[in-house]
Amino acid sequence: MIKSMYTRSLKRNRQNRTNYRKRSALLISRRAFITVRISNQNVLAQVLTAELNGDIVVASAHSRELTSHGWKGSLNSIPTCYLTGLLLGKKIISGRDQGCNTLYRQNSFYF
Repeated sequence: MIKSMYTRSLKRNRQNRTNYRKRSALLISRRAFITVRISNQNVLAQVLTAELNGDIVVASAHSRELTSHGWKGSLNSIPTCYLTGLLLGKKIISGRDQGCNTLYRQNSFYF
């Protein structure tokens, strides 16, 4: 008699939220990484470092900050994404300079 074995996968893996193969590669590299979240209204970009207790935000930029710099356009367009990334880069350079890996995240899913 053959019994079928069922192995349950991790919850965040089943929900397509975390790609653990990419995440482990990022953790092994021990470098900061960038996440980008694009919603229907705003763009958020963050530089994170991985720690044992969780990820720590080193620098972040939000598209709403562009209005204080004189931006009068939409807050979720392609030019806004570019300017948000530029603002994040300026924040990183003014704070501390370090190389970053890129982890692109749209809405709430890792790709």
